[in-house]
Order: sequence, then C-alpha cells, then structure tokens
Amino acid sequence: MYIKEFPYLSSVEIAALARHSKEISAALSDSEEVIVPDVLGHDHTSISYSIVDCSSPLSDKLRNFSCTEQEMIKAGKVLRRIHIAGILHTDYVPHNIFCSDQKLVVIDAHPPEGIHYKHELLYGDPQNEISRFVFALLSNIGLKRTIRHFDYQSRMVKGFLEGYGKPMYPFSQLLGATLSSTKEIYFLKRRARIAPVHAIAHCALGWVLTCTVLRQSL
Repeated sequence: MYIKEFPYLSSVEIAALARHSKEISAALSDSEEVIVPDVLGHDHTSISYSIVDCSSPLSDKLRNFSCTEQEMIKAGKVLRRIHIAGILHTDYVPHNIFCSDQKLVVIDAHPPEGIHYKHELLYGDPQNEISRFVFALLSNIGLKRTIRHFDYQSRMVKGFLEGYGKPMYPFSQLLGATLSSTKEIYFLKRRARIAPVHAIAHCALGWVLTCTVLRQSL
C-alpha cells in the first residue's frame, strides 16, 4: 500500500480527490493498455493506493531516446479515454507515466503540489491537459536538447496526438489552452524558487516549441 499525503488540502478536498481517482480507475477499467492504482481508502490527511509497477518511467525513456511512437500512441489513447469520461487526470505528464509488460502505468491523478485545489482542475477543459502534456513532453529532456533533437520530439508528439484521435481541437483553440497551461507551469517554477528570469525564459521557449509542434502536427 502506498500512502499519499496532502498536508495542504482540507479533508473535504482530499475526499473529492479520492472520488476523482476512483472515476479515473472506472474510466480505464476495461482498457488493456493501462494500469492505474486502486484507491484503498482515505482519511483527513491522505489517500491510500495499491502498489503498481513504477520501475520504467516514460520520462527516462524520452531522455534516453528509447521511447517509441507506439508508446506515445498508447499515452494518447489513455488520455482520450479519461476525457471521454468527462474528467481530467490533472497531472498527465511523462514522469507520472511508466511502462510495464506492454502496458502503461499511470499514477498521481491529482493536481501538482503547490497548486490549490479547484474543481475545474478535475473536470475542466481537456484542451489544457493536452497542451500541458505536449509542453511537458518537449521540456522533459531540456528545451535545448529538444531543439537539437526536434525531429524525434516531433514524432513523439505526433504519436501522442494520433493516439488521442480525431476530431482534434483546432489549432487556434489549442493555442489559447497552451498559453493558459504555460502560465500554470510558470507558477509552479516560481513556487520551486526558480528565478523569475529563468522561469520566464523556460516558459517562453517552451510555449514557442509547443505551438510549433502542434501547428505541424494538426
């Protein structure tokens, strides 16, 4: 059993997150491509989850350039299933996705630490989560390396979008969602005490790369 502590949330908010995690499990219960931890219980400070295999992070495979388009297609399919159920994962990024026996393992279906609980983070606009994942994918290996290996990174994004499927949102709509998600990333970096000039530079370059890849892929 894995116990996730939420010292910054109220007991009511923790109960809402537990219900949300159960909805994620239900949305993916009939999928043969993904494993998610089961919610075993919760109290006023934490949620208890079943143990899952987190030995092969997708983020590491991306950094080693060993991630395949097929794995990214699966990542897109998983997120699509979640969105079809009318919910968001809330932190669907490469470091919360793992590879195990031809399946993906997806964990941490709750807002990142440092972001205050809001209902719309759990049941809001899917476009924000799509653009946030693409931004996170491109920045996972460092933005400078992304520029040097742009062809590989573009293939990974295209695989993800292919898995998510059509109809995809128009680029003009995703452009606005990308700006919104970039603001969230800037806030998280400032909460991590990254200097404003570095946070702004990272987010500005990441936004440009994200928009470029989305434009090419749609």
